[in-house]
Amino acid sequence: MKKGMMIFVGVLVIAGGAIGGYYKKNYTGEPYYALINKEPIQVENVYDTEGVLQDKEYRYELEAVNDKGEEKNIPFSSFGRSLTQNKYLLLEYNEQKGVLRWHEVMKKDLPTEVEKQLH
Repeated sequence: MKKGMMIFVGVLVIAGGAIGGYYKKNYTGEPYYALINKEPIQVENVYDTEGVLQDKEYRYELEAVNDKGEEKNIPFSSFGRSLTQNKYLLLEYNEQKGVLRWHEVMKKDLPTEVEKQLH
């Protein structure tokens, strides 16, 4: 009985680690900061399956910096409106899925290293 319980617990630990690794790889990202200082590179109309116009997609190529000062060009889209110039964004970026989440941040909330690099 004890041996069976130990095997069961071992399988649970291994499965938990595998599920945690999968979640981290696919559903979390690294924070990057970007300054909106360019117009969108492309604007497209978004239609539903019946061909009715639903929204506009604004595409950007953002020069972003993480907390370590590493730079990366990140493709990014907003829907419905173009982004306001000279505003800062915090992007949660995943190498495989791109930008997972984003929101605007104030300049005073930027890490010091990031603020030095974004201009």
